[in-house]
Amino acid sequence: MKYFNIRTISVLLLLLLNINVFASAVSATTCKPTSVANCNDELICTWMQYIPSQKLNKEANRRGLSCAKPVMKQSTPRTPLHTAFLSVSLNERKLVQEELTKLDLYDSKIDGLFGPGTNKAIVAYNDEYFGNVDIEIRSESIKLIAAILRRAAQDQSTYNVTQKDLLESHGNEIQTITAEPKTLTDLASYFEEKDYKSALKIAQELAITGDAEAQAYLGKMYAGGLGTLQLSKNAHMWFNIASLNEI
Repeated sequence: MKYFNIRTISVLLLLLLNINVFASAVSATTCKPTSVANCNDELICTWMQYIPSQKLNKEANRRGLSCAKPVMKQSTPRTPLHTAFLSVSLNERKLVQEELTKLDLYDSKIDGLFGPGTNKAIVAYNDEYFGNVDIEIRSESIKLIAAILRRAAQDQSTYNVTQKDLLESHGNEIQTITAEPKTLTDLASYFEEKDYKSALKIAQELAITGDAEAQAYLGKMYAGGLGTLQLSKNAHMWFNIASLNEI
């Protein structure tokens, strides 16, 4: 019987080592979540914690592996204030941020998103201008957002209608809104008589005081171009504010 000498055995061991290294390299290049046959057990279980995949589950079951349960991301529930902020349109959320910027309460991007800066600014507004209501109550948070929108609308003295637009629409007969107190009954009467210019003036006066019916009238007139230019954006804003105030 012929025996291998030490040198021959060393050569064979080195060759086997190189083959294993090569096999490991091939396995590493072909092991991926979509092709798991060449993956080791540990890697399959690791992937299963983070990647929902039927292939991974099937391969783990085939091998009889008992892998840990997938890691689930814990979503943070929305606060009532966050929910109230998202209940209005994107443009109105931006309007809220713009108004808070004017009051030096917000200094971030006007993007309509509810981030930490927006949350902090609305809370500050609540503390300084709205009597520090309980924002953990959804209805109170909704009223708070509505109040900021009302203030923003009040700050727009011409309600986004430029003097040029008014001149083109009404010539030189532009009249300022009088301070004479009017009632909702007067508004309804003028509207029924189709005296929309007079109805518009009263609606503007009452809307900024928080009267939901007047706000709805104002939305209707902007939507239909009744006594004013047809401004869909303004109509949508006032309809939303009226809806919020009726809650």
